[in-house]
Amino acid sequence: MKRFWRNLLIALMMLAAFSSGCTPAGGKGEEEKENRLTAGAQTGETRREAEGQSAAESRNTAEGQTTAQGGSEPAKGAEGFSVAIPSLSMEDYPRVDGSTATIPLSHALYRLSTGAGQEEAEKNIIHGKTTFSYLYLMEGTSDIILAYAPSEELMAAIERGEGTYSYMEMEYPVVPLRMEPIGRDALIFLINSANPVDSVSSREIVDIYSGKITNWQEVGGRDSTILAFQRDRESGSQNLMRQLVMQGVPLKEAEESYMLGEMGELIEAVASYDYSADALGYSVYYYASNMKNEPNLRMLGIDGVIPSTETIRSGAYPYINPFYAVIRADENPGSPAYRLFEWLTSPSGQSLINYMGYVGMEAGDAIESRWMDEQLK
Repeated sequence: MKRFWRNLLIALMMLAAFSSGCTPAGGKGEEEKENRLTAGAQTGETRREAEGQSAAESRNTAEGQTTAQGGSEPAKGAEGFSVAIPSLSMEDYPRVDGSTATIPLSHALYRLSTGAGQEEAEKNIIHGKTTFSYLYLMEGTSDIILAYAPSEELMAAIERGEGTYSYMEMEYPVVPLRMEPIGRDALIFLINSANPVDSVSSREIVDIYSGKITNWQEVGGRDSTILAFQRDRESGSQNLMRQLVMQGVPLKEAEESYMLGEMGELIEAVASYDYSADALGYSVYYYASNMKNEPNLRMLGIDGVIPSTETIRSGAYPYINPFYAVIRADENPGSPAYRLFEWLTSPSGQSLINYMGYVGMEAGDAIESRWMDEQLK
């Protein structure tokens, strides 16, 4: 019996203690419950946010996104390789210029760095010609250029690093630049596919463009006049023509109809001029083989060597010249332009250059190229 009353007393005490801790709906007890629920929800939300941030950070890392410290985390592919390309917003992307033949490289670099699509890249990245790209860089209109070598006169001014450079009745400031070769290209000669000539000597091509040789029969072809097209004086390919081929021998002044301002115009002219097989012109290898591939044209051999990726890489083809990434010498090392400049000269940058069909200064990495293919397809 005593046990019964003792248990009853304990039960009554527990009931009283419980009742004293409870309040009507909306009172302290309910508030505590709601607080606990709110805290739990906040904890869950915080955890979800943290998980989301972690997932985002993982995705950002996979895309080579920049850390809070301003650096670049390696982008991880399925095989675990690293592509530490700088991650930039489209708003922070530097002003880019360059040669016509490096436009595809600029588009690819923009897409990998910002995550943009091809349409956005084409809208936001526009190149002028070689000479203007150097002038605009020194003027401060652009921040980084991907360009072929400038003319000898402009290069001399750049090496001087001061003063002004006159071009088209305008004066441009000359400032020191930092130029690093990022790939090789070649000046190549194009003929109509119906032309029977396969190759000419380096001496013969000089004689053709200086006016000494005027008939295809003199170089093993048919008895017909050579229609030798040229580019405008300040184009990148014209600079290469004077520096690599003519080497001090004056070019014969071409008639206006044989002097074309755009690469594409020259290629189209050689392919179909007056429906004749007698036309001859020149361009750079990458543009002719990847950007403006005309089925009615073929590349002319020089000294028996046909231009190709292999003959350019080996140096067997004679008219080879590097193209460059260029920034101003006083560019801030933490700037987007500087970071892209450094990446382009890195092994991963070389992988992109080779992946895009250019001939890099170094061989590219096949695994990195597969990752780039995933990002750019």
